[in-house]
Amino acid sequence: MRAKSIALIGIGMLILAIAGLPVTAGDAERGVRFGLLSSSPSGDSTDAGQTTELDGSTGFFLSFEFPVSPRFGIEPGIEIADHDITVKEMGFPTLDFGETTWTALTVNGNFQLMPEKSYDLYIGPTIGYVMWDDISTSLFPGDVPVDDDFTLGANFGIDVPLGDSSWKFSAALRYLTSDLGIDSGSDIGVDPVQIKLGVARRF
Repeated sequence: MRAKSIALIGIGMLILAIAGLPVTAGDAERGVRFGLLSSSPSGDSTDAGQTTELDGSTGFFLSFEFPVSPRFGIEPGIEIADHDITVKEMGFPTLDFGETTWTALTVNGNFQLMPEKSYDLYIGPTIGYVMWDDISTSLFPGDVPVDDDFTLGANFGIDVPLGDSSWKFSAALRYLTSDLGIDSGSDIGVDPVQIKLGVARRF
């Protein structure tokens, strides 16, 4: 809980600090993006013939982009998604082990590939901190304690104008490295591939 509080305070201070920076880089503008998140874990954990993995999930995201120059912006954000956890073993039915919630505080470094265009096409690295809720399970009393994790990744996205309005359709593809650390057992590889669909606006 202390780590979560520190992470929230740190990200909040970062957002406030960047928001206070003047925009001096030409026509670069601040922006906001929000919408639906589809997160598909690509990792798992295999031990003694049992494979434990997280199912794909749909959640939500919200982020703010602050320009440093016409070609580069910093985008802190938050995303939340619930995941079911299953255990598979050869010759046995799939077991529903429990569920957990992924809350990620991330910062993207967005390099604008075509800053002179009306649409935004960007690519860049991601760093962040992932907070996992303890696993809720009906197999035995109490929740299973888990560890939070730092994450690294890569992000690619595009914002396309919606007619003559100031709003844009936003889509992004991102890959993150992350494990779900279980105190009483092996870590579960998650490493999600994410698709974001939503809207964006510059102001």
